[in-house]
Amino acid sequence: FLNQKGAPAFSISYDSVKSLLYEQTAKPRYAEAVILSPLFLLTNSKKHYLSIQYTDQTGAAKVVIVRLDKNTARSAVVMAEAETGRKVEQVEQK
Repeated sequence: FLNQKGAPAFSISYDSVKSLLYEQTAKPRYAEAVILSPLFLLTNSKKHYLSIQYTDQTGAAKVVIVRLDKNTARSAVVMAEAETGRKVEQVEQK
């Protein structure tokens, strides 16, 4: 995974991954509605997250939550499945 500057943010070996969870959240755009137009209340902002449960070098269980870019979220999930060999559990949007 790369940070906003393109440098590696962290590294997890594929064989240490225990589970993957993809979640998409949506919430009303209150700030935009107040500042720009009340019509923004009719839309939601969506954020995409991938939670990775893994074990570190010492064998301790760890979890990292990565916020994904909306344009590449689906391809990141597909790539995570392909590279780890694990099925990505997807949580329904509410």
